[in-house]
Amino acid sequence: MRVTENLIVRNFLARSARTLSDMAWWQERIASGRKVLRPSDDPQDLQKILALRTDIRLTEAYRDNASSATAHMSLTESSLQEISDLLSRAKEIVLEGMNAPSEGVGTEALVRDLRAMIEELLLIANRSVGGRYLFAGQQTRSPAYVQHGGRLVYQGDMGDIVEELGPGLRVVINLTGPGAFQTVPSRILGSVDLDPSVSRITELADLFGGRGVTPGHIRITDSNDVSATLDLMSATNLGQVVDAINNAGTAIVASFSADGSTIELTDTGGGSSFRVEDAVDGNFARALGLATTSETGTITGVDLDPAVTENTAIALLLRGAGLPPGTWSVRNNADGEERLAVIDPTEANTVGDLIDMLNTARTPDGRDLGIRATLEDAYLSLRSTRLHTSLSVSDDGAGTSAMELGIAGVGEARDLFQLLEDAADALEGRDADRIDSMIEALTTAIERTAGVRGTYGARARQVLAVAANLDDQTVDLTIRLSDVEDTDLALAVLQLRKAETVYNASLASGTQLLGVNLFNYIR
Repeated sequence: MRVTENLIVRNFLARSARTLSDMAWWQERIASGRKVLRPSDDPQDLQKILALRTDIRLTEAYRDNASSATAHMSLTESSLQEISDLLSRAKEIVLEGMNAPSEGVGTEALVRDLRAMIEELLLIANRSVGGRYLFAGQQTRSPAYVQHGGRLVYQGDMGDIVEELGPGLRVVINLTGPGAFQTVPSRILGSVDLDPSVSRITELADLFGGRGVTPGHIRITDSNDVSATLDLMSATNLGQVVDAINNAGTAIVASFSADGSTIELTDTGGGSSFRVEDAVDGNFARALGLATTSETGTITGVDLDPAVTENTAIALLLRGAGLPPGTWSVRNNADGEERLAVIDPTEANTVGDLIDMLNTARTPDGRDLGIRATLEDAYLSLRSTRLHTSLSVSDDGAGTSAMELGIAGVGEARDLFQLLEDAADALEGRDADRIDSMIEALTTAIERTAGVRGTYGARARQVLAVAANLDDQTVDLTIRLSDVEDTDLALAVLQLRKAETVYNASLASGTQLLGVNLFNYIR
């Protein structure tokens, strides 16, 4: 192959251009600090870079949310601490006033201190962060509490403020005014034990106030000395117990007592002496009060005191008296707004039916009455689900069923502002009974505030832990992105110098080679 000078020149220029391109490539990566500048540089690394950048943006957004949540919750926590301290001071003042002389300026000063605390509490209630009121629910642009009609009224809502701190992780960061300041909705606590009578369907598990009784084996022997051992291990209600005794083939007959409180056994065999005892190491008969020997022909068990459940029949209430006919007027009025529903309790078959009837009650124009009925042990209670309302229940006409159930009357509502005002009034009036009541109420308020602080504090610690984890994630993702995207400067400088050396050597050798031509041989 003939090597011409032209070929040598072309090869020299091509190699020099390649070396110069290498130099430019490395210089560009050093100047930009990145090793992937175009999709064509490394498609695989580019995909990793885009994915990591997306993850970093999301993590930083979650971290911003966590930072905002932390600021909100930190101030809320400190506010709860201030409320707790304020209530403790108020209790100390009431205790001091209780022991103060009956007359004197000391008591007046204590009353002034209590009323000043109401203003202090209002400042806490209307505290804001970043222009958002802490305790106003989702109505964050307006103060939580305002003066209305001579009293402080909550004007926020019950909405939650939720921050998203990660995929599927949403945390409620706020407390509403009622949640923090113990705005107790109007409520009526039932005052009468519903005291149902026993019946065939009374569950053994519901006896003795819900403690229940364990079924077992019993032996019955009538006055003619005819015995039977009954296996009641599978019995679940009193009807099965009564039927087993009546079908045992003896002269003993079981029934329910006239007052509906227990089981009675009667010997119909002509004699008066019969006995009942437990068998197979059980205590079922003893628990029912039937394990004894009768010389009178009758055994009456103990009061079985069945618990009230939602399945309890209305007809069994009040020892089987049930409810007399008549309707109720149930009101849940707010300032300037009346809500009234008429309830007919005789339409309910069970306590659960009555509770559902109350919970779904509506006014004639279709508005929800806004009450929640519940069973509290053996008592029926009602509370308003709306704030600042007056809940009341009254019998219509000559009816008495609401009164007999202990729910006739007007509900009671109180928040911390009212509590402090009531304490000041009690101290000012030197009312010993009210002062004792206020001390008890303040103690309850302090304990409840401590509970709210504990629950909210746990949530705040969760947010702090998530925020710290997000910081760590951001650092980790940034390091991983740097590993994929950033230029290794030491390697890049080395490669640049290597390319520079090659380029300079190429130029030097090319100059010498191209400097030789035909005229060098014509001398």
